[in-house]
Amino acid sequence: MKYIITENKMVQVVVKYLNKVYGDLEEYITDKHPDSVFFVKDKKVFMELELDNREIFVDYATIWKDLVDTFSLENDEIRHIIRKWVEETYNIRDVAVFGRIRENPLLVEETYKLKYVITESKLEQVAIKYLNKMYGDLEEYRTDKHPDRIFFIKGKKVYMEQGLKNGYLLVDYDTIWKDLENMFLLEYDEIQSFIGKWVEEDYELSGVIPQRFPHAVLPRWNSIIK
Repeated sequence: MKYIITENKMVQVVVKYLNKVYGDLEEYITDKHPDSVFFVKDKKVFMELELDNREIFVDYATIWKDLVDTFSLENDEIRHIIRKWVEETYNIRDVAVFGRIRENPLLVEETYKLKYVITESKLEQVAIKYLNKMYGDLEEYRTDKHPDRIFFIKGKKVYMEQGLKNGYLLVDYDTIWKDLENMFLLEYDEIQSFIGKWVEEDYELSGVIPQRFPHAVLPRWNSIIK
């Protein structure tokens, strides 16, 4: 089975991802480099905009490689999407986009035509990579008050609840489920399938039936986490 993804849809998916992971970069200006604006976080430079020639250099080891690894994008696709992203998120327009590599400072700008064709298997892989990146460190939590349930938590917040007797897996709508729904534009059954595969691979939960947790239900369990 193949999903034919239009350019606009793919751009939306990746831009949402970039905003979630790299959408809080701060502008940094220094007298040592008056012709450049740096975009930084935690004292690390992720992008540099050269004002004179309207070129933006993107750190290859973080942003650029992240898009290669997570979405299996080619360099020309990455340039196109980053150009859209910096325009929408950082109000940077009409720039040429380059990846900055330690020993090779530039990736050559090309003329290209984009065509996004993604198999169901590839889309599943991308979604699972994202889930691992954002929610791959949940911890199991058990309590004597609810011996028939296992909670998967992080920072005293419940993200998933497994029922040991009936095989359900309740997934928090406002985080995990909504991320897949909004970022990857997935339908209910697709989200169920991808989460089922993810928890089987990463949390060794086989045979569970993922269900969307209603907005007001999961938060009530947060009070049991000590």
